[in-house]
Amino acid sequence: MLSILTVKSWAAPELTKFIQSLGHLQSPPLFFSYKINGHGVRVVYKDGELVKATSRARASAGRDLTRQMRNILGDHNSGLAGWGMVEVRGEVALPTDRLEAAREFNSEIKSAFTAVSSLIKPSSTLEENSLLEFFAYGMYFENRENVVSSTEEEYGKLDSCGFSTPVYFVTDEDYTQASAEGMLKSIVEEAEEAYNDTGLYCDGIVVQINNMDTFSAAAIEGKYSTGNVALKVGVWEQNLYAGVVQTVVWTRGKSKRSPVAIVSENADEAEIDETKGFGINSVTN
Repeated sequence: MLSILTVKSWAAPELTKFIQSLGHLQSPPLFFSYKINGHGVRVVYKDGELVKATSRARASAGRDLTRQMRNILGDHNSGLAGWGMVEVRGEVALPTDRLEAAREFNSEIKSAFTAVSSLIKPSSTLEENSLLEFFAYGMYFENRENVVSSTEEEYGKLDSCGFSTPVYFVTDEDYTQASAEGMLKSIVEEAEEAYNDTGLYCDGIVVQINNMDTFSAAAIEGKYSTGNVALKVGVWEQNLYAGVVQTVVWTRGKSKRSPVAIVSENADEAEIDETKGFGINSVTN
């Protein structure tokens, strides 16, 4: 499975490459959706029965989440009855207005994103799982006759089967390679204005060619397609910051201890304990 290329500024060369790809493919219609920051999950149905769910992993089969996903989605989806084997991919996320309810189960939860790990852990209960929602964005069919022709159509089919999908925008407006960046900025501005209404923690906007055949015709470079990008710009821009390491705390993991740096963002206010001897007292992340 290909990864999606992340663009972190409007001046990034990756964005230029994406826009050039659009030009080579004769400026196809584009599909935009919020990039929900949750936990990626695959859910497999057979004739509408949920038979298997796993976390999405690159180098392994993923962690079994069948019980948890049945608690979230139920055992049966009548919209998929008679379709044979269908894999649905998406993100499990916690709506931000349920954060305080999640903290009743674990007071150490810091954010809607970190809450997901706690609420879906192996020992989690039905009550914990029920706070989460699954947002579907992809369907993969055993029966090729059911394959959709565009991402917009795919989202429509997911909606018709009762799945929640990320909020999305589709543009059919004419644009050229020269005007593409301005069009992308306009869409991102619209997405920024509507972001708070999603009620979710998102970390960007996914832009992809809407037509699946056209998307498949886009070039592959390494592990990325040039037919889509994740825009982490505007309110989602990930700025670099500098700080001073105050100390290093060794935290216990499952099989070993790992160093965690405690950083002060203001070097003028930092108090350095030079007796620690860590060797490095400044860091840029």
